[in-house]
Amino acid sequence: MSNLRDLHRKGTSLLKDFDKPALEAKTILLKAAGFSEEKFYSAPELRISDKKRDKYLEMLGKRKRGMPLAYVIGTKEFWSMDFKIGRGVLIPRPETEGLVKKILDLYSGNEKMIIDIGTGCGNIALAAARELPGVKIVGLDVSEKALSYAEKNARYHHLDNVRFIRGDMFGPFSKAVLKEKCGFIVCNPPYVAEKDWLALDPQIRKFEPKQALVSGRDGYEFINQLIGEAPKYLKPGGYLIFEIGKGQEDKVRSFFSEEWEHVECERDLAGIHRIFFAQRRNSLPF
Repeated sequence: MSNLRDLHRKGTSLLKDFDKPALEAKTILLKAAGFSEEKFYSAPELRISDKKRDKYLEMLGKRKRGMPLAYVIGTKEFWSMDFKIGRGVLIPRPETEGLVKKILDLYSGNEKMIIDIGTGCGNIALAAARELPGVKIVGLDVSEKALSYAEKNARYHHLDNVRFIRGDMFGPFSKAVLKEKCGFIVCNPPYVAEKDWLALDPQIRKFEPKQALVSGRDGYEFINQLIGEAPKYLKPGGYLIFEIGKGQEDKVRSFFSEEWEHVECERDLAGIHRIFFAQRRNSLPF
C-alpha cells in the first residue's frame, strides 16, 4: 500500500510536461481515492488500497496520453455545478457561462420557456433551470450519448423543470406551438471552420466530438441557419443568445435580417467578442 503523499509525488512527476502537474495529479488522486481535499492536506500519510492505487495510475496514464482532464475524472464544473461528462460529449468552457448570465440579465419574469439548441451534457439548460425554477426549459441535441449525460445531470442536480429531446436544430418543434411561448433560444453552436480543425489542440481534436465544434468550410453554417430559423419559434420580443468564436463578430452580424432588433455582441473576460444576443421584433415585416 502507498500513502497519499507518495502517490501525489509520483503523479506530479508523471505529468511534469503539463502546465499544472501537481494540481492535476491531486485532482486525479482525490477522484480515484474518493477523498476530499481536506483529507489530502490533513492526512498525507493515509494509506491507499492497492485497488485505488491501480485506478489512480490508470487515470494518470490516460492523462499522460493526452486525454482531457475532464474526461479522465468524468466531471467538469460549470456555473458552480458539477457535470458528469465523457468522451463524445463537448467539455463545458468557462466562457460559455456568459450565455447563462445573459439569460438572467434579460429575463423579465414573463418568459415561460427556454430552448437550448445543442445542449450537450445539459450544462446551459440545467444552470438556467436552477436559477429560474419557474421556467420550462427544453434541451435538444442530435447525440444520444450527450442526451444520456444530460439526463444523468438533471437527476444528479434534482432539477425537474427541464426536458431533453433528441433532434436537429428546431426539428422536433411546431412553429405554431412555440412562437407564443418561447422567450429565449440559447445555443453554444459549432463555429470552427473545417480548414481549422487540424490546427486545434490535439487534446480537443483527438477526444472531443467534431460535430459539436466544426460547422462547414468557414465555420458559419450552423449559426447562419440558427439566426434564419429562430424568429419562427420565438415569441415577439423574445431573445436569441449564442456564442461565437474569435474574430467572427462582423460576419455573424451580417446574417441578421430585419426580423431582428437590438443586435449586440459582448466581450468575454479575455476581451474577445463572444456572446451575441438579439431580440425578435414585435412586428415582423411580412
